[in-house]
Amino acid sequence: MRTFILVLAAVVAVATVERRVDAGAAPSQEVAKALEQRKAMAAEFLEKVKTAKDPVALAIEATKDTFPGDEASLTPLNTAGMKCLAEHWEDPRSEATLLALTKGPVMPDVSEQVATRAAACLADVRARKNLKNVIPAGGTPEARVAAVRKAFEEHPKWLTSEEAAIVATRTTLMKEAIATGGVSVVDLVVQCGVWDIMSDFAKQHPEEYLAEVKKIGRRKALAAPYCVDVLTSTHSEKATALVLEWIKEESDGSLLRHLTSLVYRLPGAHENLLALLQDDRFPVCIAAATYLQVGFPTEATVAAIEAEIARRKAAGVPEGKLQGLSNLAEELRALLKKTAPKAAATATADQPKKQP
Repeated sequence: MRTFILVLAAVVAVATVERRVDAGAAPSQEVAKALEQRKAMAAEFLEKVKTAKDPVALAIEATKDTFPGDEASLTPLNTAGMKCLAEHWEDPRSEATLLALTKGPVMPDVSEQVATRAAACLADVRARKNLKNVIPAGGTPEARVAAVRKAFEEHPKWLTSEEAAIVATRTTLMKEAIATGGVSVVDLVVQCGVWDIMSDFAKQHPEEYLAEVKKIGRRKALAAPYCVDVLTSTHSEKATALVLEWIKEESDGSLLRHLTSLVYRLPGAHENLLALLQDDRFPVCIAAATYLQVGFPTEATVAAIEAEIARRKAAGVPEGKLQGLSNLAEELRALLKKTAPKAAATATADQPKKQP
């Protein structure tokens, strides 16, 4: 162990040079060699923990790896060490070490560093402990799902809080519930507010997800985080029909804009946005025009927007209220003048050119 750490220190000293090399400059052979050595040492660590009698002790040493004068940055070795501690979550030293690392130095405006990675690993450790406490060992699938439901009933905050540790617990419990309960836990899925879990479930079980969203109704669905947005993961024409139905029923401007944005990401986008362009409610009309401009930048879109402006003028709508539509048409026409004809023709009838 001592030899391993001493060699590491030597490599760190050389590798630090790399952090001072200008972004546009090619690293020297010496720096490149040091970096390769560093990666090799991380690989060596991963091999050692496989057979180590005390992998946690080895991982704790690995987490101490830092760049000289920079204790906040991630290195291949301290990253591997923290991951190892998370995998050995039942050892109390893992939680204690990760907790201490979260209290280390922090660099402003840097998302990935030792403290933040340690916090994520710590949340994972605590989530796994919660799972062990919630679900009885060796239980039937039905018993395991029932235990998850009971846990959420007893701890309603676990389904709503955005605190990192609680989100990790919610994610772990939901994965267990889906793995053992399948579509029977769709009611928990639509409430959980974890995009990856919800989206993956909706892709695999689009009919069941859509049915549950319909069941809870427009108001609850729009209030639940990601619940309605995940409808786009179903790639379902039935989801399109539901969103269009809700647009007819909704009166809140911000929600109307939100629902219209979903139409843009669902089957039949072009046709449906053209129809919504003629909606008398300006939040819908402007949102539809915006997504037509972004997703379908063609002369036909300009013509459709200008035709709608003319229709509304004829109906007596003041010109001031139509300024937003006029601006969109002018912006798109200016864009098309700068764009080669081939580029303007790439937007197809039901495939937006890009996301806004």
